Amino acid sequence: MDVFQLTPSKTPEELTPLASTLLSANCDLEMRAHKIADMAKRVMKLGAARRRGSVDNG
Repeated sequence: MDVFQLTPSKTPEELTPLASTLLSANCDLEMRAHKIADMAKRVMKLGAARRRGSVDNG
């Protein structure tokens, strides 16, 4: 298949479920990325607090 092919091999009706699945997966990955970023921020804050000695090592 030519990369620059202008005519789609599938109809919009055939592509709709795929597009929906991709949007859902993208949304899920975005949410996971935000959770990971939030966790990383908390870990960095905890590390900084420990270096300052303001966290109990319990």
